[in-house]
Amino acid sequence: MCALQSTGVNNNQQISQGCEIGSGAWLALQTVTGNSYVIEDHPNGDIWACLPDGADRDTKTDGCIKILSVKDSSAEPTGFFFAPDGKTAYVNIQHSDDSNMPPLDDYGTDDLIKITGFKVKKD
Repeated sequence: MCALQSTGVNNNQQISQGCEIGSGAWLALQTVTGNSYVIEDHPNGDIWACLPDGADRDTKTDGCIKILSVKDSSAEPTGFFFAPDGKTAYVNIQHSDDSNMPPLDDYGTDDLIKITGFKVKKD
């Protein structure tokens, strides 16, 4: 299982050995749950959800799982953020091959994708 340090800025130094997370460049927080999301910065990048640190002696996450993979080899995820209620997230995808899409102001477009259905614990 992957582990991500719950403090600090440099994601790569906070991930335990043997983890599949690579090129972690963005870190998003789902504030209502305390879960962190690591966004990889490379083509076919993945997005990982990481639990907060539990009641143990280290300061690392109690586990990460891959929740999303970009399958367009010309694209990469570049940002990830949550709506205030934590139930909806948005991911930015850049450099995608937009040859099948009409240009906007003579340019290909990057994409903003809305993801719904995140569960949050009710108090």
